[in-house]
This record gives sequence, structure tokens and C-alpha cells, in this order.
Amino acid sequence: MKKSKVYFHSREGEHFGISIVEAMSAGLIAVVPITGGQTEFVPTIYQYDSLEQASQVVASALDVADEERQRISDSVKRFSEINYKRQFQLLISKLIYNVNIDQQYNFPNFPTINQ
Repeated sequence: MKKSKVYFHSREGEHFGISIVEAMSAGLIAVVPITGGQTEFVPTIYQYDSLEQASQVVASALDVADEERQRISDSVKRFSEINYKRQFQLLISKLIYNVNIDQQYNFPNFPTINQ
């Protein structure tokens, strides 16, 4: 992955796509089908719905600036093990202590626990 610029993923209907996240984390532009779980985190300009379109997307992805590669790499940090543990701990703390930590940590809203 150190020498590559593009990661082409051809499997339609992927549930999540850990290999896609790993490629993006390494700074590669992931080119993926327009269906599947990866569409939630791969920018739409790098998604395709036909092989002809995939060819065009790959060709344009080869010329992406380093700043865009860095932005894409940073965008998948939310899937890191450290972030997973942090988010899990925050969720458990909220459930146990019924505290409002949403605003402080930019945590998604969860239903209030009634005592």
C-alpha cells in the first residue's frame, strides 16, 4: 500500500469493508461500488455503478492531491480501536451514571434513561 494510489474494490453489497478502511487509512483512494456499507464512509465521487464509470473514477483518483489523500486518511480514524474503546466507555458511562455527555464529547444522542 505504500506505493499505491488507488484501492479498487469490486464487491457489491459489502457489509462494512475493513480492507477499504485500511486502504483509506494508508492514504489510498478507495474506488467502490455504489451499493453496500462502504457507501457510508467513502466519498460519493469515488463510487461507481458500472465498470465503465469505475474506469473513469480510477483514472481521476490517480491524480488526487496529497491533501485530499490525507483528508481521506483522517476521515476513517473514527473506526480505530482506540476510538472504538473511547466511544464504548462514554456510552457505558452515560448508561450507568445517566449523565449528559453528548455536547461535551460530540457523542451521538441516545435515549435518556428513566429511573
